[in-house]
Amino acid sequence: MNNELVTVIVPYYKHEQFVEECIFSILNQSYKNIELIVIDDGSPDDGWVKIAQLAEEYGFSFVRKENEGLCKTLNLGLKLAKGKYFCAIASDDVFFKYKLERQLEFLKSEKLQVCSAGAVCGTSFDIAMDQSVERNMNYDTCTYQDFLFFRGNVFAVNLLWTTNLLKKLGGYNESTKLEDLYILLKYTSQYGSIKSLTCDLAFYRSHSANLSADRALIYQERMLLIKNVDFIKNKKQVLAINQILIYFLSKKLFKFIIVIPKVIALGGSVQLIKSIKYNLTGYITRWLRS
Repeated sequence: MNNELVTVIVPYYKHEQFVEECIFSILNQSYKNIELIVIDDGSPDDGWVKIAQLAEEYGFSFVRKENEGLCKTLNLGLKLAKGKYFCAIASDDVFFKYKLERQLEFLKSEKLQVCSAGAVCGTSFDIAMDQSVERNMNYDTCTYQDFLFFRGNVFAVNLLWTTNLLKKLGGYNESTKLEDLYILLKYTSQYGSIKSLTCDLAFYRSHSANLSADRALIYQERMLLIKNVDFIKNKKQVLAINQILIYFLSKKLFKFIIVIPKVIALGGSVQLIKSIKYNLTGYITRWLRS
């Protein structure tokens, strides 16, 4: 494997109890040519003290600034990045040891500019999670329509980009809280699909402070994103399908049934059926595993 530089950005905000574990998961990667940049987005806690100590001891970059939000922080990281490849990780998440090595192998073997991988979700990280990763190159493919209609299953913590591609896409949209959905839609609208390794290569920490815990806000931001970006076409149909799927996922079945004729009239029945089938399959699979 060629030893190209990989830039890893850690946007830090109010994760004082988790950030050290996050940083060490990057420093301890099997792939060593890493530019680590931690950016404190004006966090009100004292986590910056520990980060500054670690930065001095291990020689990575640490930037402090006023609070501007996640997307502006990521765009600053993209501006500072010197690596050929770029990825970002929230300061409460964890990379598995072989994450970068496996993904770089995959990118090069498939001649890709971006890829992702699976992740373990939970409330606390156990090192055992990192010791069962099989060395395989099996992958799933997610398309533009998958992301647009609730069928895309890509973890932002495992997105690995060529830096030039991410800059060509314009970086992160600073007007939305759904930075991952925006950039995935923009990329796939132009390039078709993203391949994602089926093996788990990171730990995504679930807790009440995560945006992912506020489903109502996510759905609201999703509808605003669809309305406001210019590369999404057939907006009436797309918005109608998303609204009925939100009713379905929120278990508001009466509203779901009422909107069905509107979706059919707009020609969205095929995408609706595909998305309901995809999500029902997911529900059943999780139920069988529980």
